[in-house]
Amino acid sequence: MMKHPEDATPTKRARVDEKKDETPSAVGTPTPQEDKKDDTRWVEKGCLLGLSEDGLTVTGTKGYCMARTNASVKLGTYYYEIKLQESTEPYHVRFGWGTKKGDINAPVGFDEFSYAYRDIGGVTVHKSRRSESYGESFGVGDVVGALICVNWEEEEKKPASDTTTLQGRFVPPSLVKSVSDSAPMSPCVDKASYIRFFVNGRDQGVAFEALTFDHYYPCVSVYGNGGVRANFGPTFVFPPPLGASPVASTDNITI
Repeated sequence: MMKHPEDATPTKRARVDEKKDETPSAVGTPTPQEDKKDDTRWVEKGCLLGLSEDGLTVTGTKGYCMARTNASVKLGTYYYEIKLQESTEPYHVRFGWGTKKGDINAPVGFDEFSYAYRDIGGVTVHKSRRSESYGESFGVGDVVGALICVNWEEEEKKPASDTTTLQGRFVPPSLVKSVSDSAPMSPCVDKASYIRFFVNGRDQGVAFEALTFDHYYPCVSVYGNGGVRANFGPTFVFPPPLGASPVASTDNITI
């Protein structure tokens, strides 16, 4: 299996004097779907990760692997948060969003199917490429959040036609194969979609945009002997922006 080494030096970050009351606060008006909050949990994991009995805590041992939830989103704006747990050893974290196509035995951001925010340097990672800069570093004790805005429903509702779009051209079905042999089909992209991250309630801004069409799942990776605990809602330590729904309220439970 391919290894994904990380710098084992603990992340250095500025300490804030004021203390934040970490009692979760309600977000919006509860809906009937929020009764499903206990059903939203980490269910898929790589070979080097462990899960708590309730499916909310992910623990690492050695190298990077990914954990993915049983809940996905495809329409609307959704949010979840994780808290980095205390540990006697330094460890590192990536978290964000990804599709089912992502390699579960690799870290979030390893391939084109996942988007990550990294504790070291506060950079983003996608297709194993790190941004030069993005946001704040984060570490043990911090509560960090991930928000996604997607709108795939309209794409799924488009009626079938007797023509196929290929690289911006319309061709009859009989010619699709010959055309596709010379011109690969471009992935469907929603230009209005985006992902943004938060550190202790502070919005770090848009990290990724124009996502490809798919169902997106919360994802997390842990490198070293540490752990993170997820909060999928309906209440959060640091409430997300107005209009964002907790991942716990989605009805797309796939496992």
